[in-house]
Amino acid sequence: MRIILKNLAINLIAISLLVACVNKPTGSPNYYLLSSENLSSHALDLKVFKLALGPVDVPAHLDREGIATHDGQNQLSYSDNHRWAEPLKNNLIKMLNANLTQLLPNQQLIDFPYRQSNRPDYQLSVSIEKFGYINDGSVVLIARSVLLDAKGRQIDSNYIDLSQQQPEKDHVAIVRLMSKLLGEMATVLANKFSEIV
Repeated sequence: MRIILKNLAINLIAISLLVACVNKPTGSPNYYLLSSENLSSHALDLKVFKLALGPVDVPAHLDREGIATHDGQNQLSYSDNHRWAEPLKNNLIKMLNANLTQLLPNQQLIDFPYRQSNRPDYQLSVSIEKFGYINDGSVVLIARSVLLDAKGRQIDSNYIDLSQQQPEKDHVAIVRLMSKLLGEMATVLANKFSEIV
């Protein structure tokens, strides 16, 4: 009986170790950041104004450590081996700000939320709806923006729907295209000021 129990214990330990090895991701994870684009050649020469960027909303299902892939209409998957190096929302806001700074070089971009003593001339809010790789072979950025004046009145709104083909699920290429689409969105948003200011 004692030998049977000893063999059973050894088998249970071996099975536990095997399960642990099977469930462990292979290799070290890769970490990614969005980057700003070189947009200085598209800079707009407009009269000086103060702009607050925010709020910028990113869906909770995208703002996770593992990079999300849209596998279908209602299905997402998250990579264990390809992760964001910082929260996606924080990185996205920094890069959108960097892109807008290049496109609107004469303007003062102020932090959101802002102090009442530093009230901006315009406030630009952005709500990301979809951002990332779709298994149909494309990278997409779908967002809505609202532009308010100094009195809080809405003076413009946009529905932005951008995409770029990416046949392979290559995370380096995917994040590069996500950065590119973020730069394109910044260009669309900045160009609105040439119509308003």
